[in-house]
Amino acid sequence: MAYAILTKNEIPLHPTQLLWINMVSAITIQFALIFEPAEDGIMNRPPRKTGAKFMSRHDVFQMAYVAILIAGVSLVVDAWLVGNGVSQTIASTTMVNVLVVGKIFYLFNIRTPKLALSKELFSNMYAFVFVGLMIILQLILTYVHSCKIFSIPVQ
Repeated sequence: MAYAILTKNEIPLHPTQLLWINMVSAITIQFALIFEPAEDGIMNRPPRKTGAKFMSRHDVFQMAYVAILIAGVSLVVDAWLVGNGVSQTIASTTMVNVLVVGKIFYLFNIRTPKLALSKELFSNMYAFVFVGLMIILQLILTYVHSCKIFSIPVQ
């Protein structure tokens, strides 16, 4: 939305595509995180101080940085596709897929404070189950003709 306002262009995604991104990917990622095992020593940590902020400056910065990074990559992909003569329908559907794949990578990055590519990667097999479910849903969205409502070009 901010991109469309700042550039005075059409919204690159259809509203149903935005709903898809917000509902389907958010719900599957939330379920993946629900089954995340507790971190070592979590019960030995002191409680947060009363009145302490829920998110630190680092958390806010990381969230903004990742959101801008994922959105930026998807906008570059969209602009590149449209610039090379690809239809707006295909470009917007590709943009949805890029956004969802970005969210998948972010899921595996935030699951634990340890490095993403460590033995902790496989500590929550449910994360892989829900990511697999999300990928199946994305494939249905992208390739099944009855889901064409989600790929309506912006006019």
